[in-house]
Amino acid sequence: MADTVDVHIGNSVRALRTAAGLTTADAASALGLDLAGYRARETGAKRLRARELFALARLLEAPVSAFFAHCPHRSPGAASG
Repeated sequence: MADTVDVHIGNSVRALRTAAGLTTADAASALGLDLAGYRARETGAKRLRARELFALARLLEAPVSAFFAHCPHRSPGAASG
């Protein structure tokens, strides 16, 4: 099951990507991923790596913090995955 934070970040990436008029193929190519690998990250099924978030921020001309806006917080002591 995908982590709530990973899903949120993926949704933020999708919203910014579509607002920029880019396709999943454009974003996948920029990250050096195949479409399936990129889609898994955008849906939150796979966690985006820091370097991938940085590359997406540059591609989308957005600060990295934009992916975390209104991100749900975990309770203290919650296990990380």
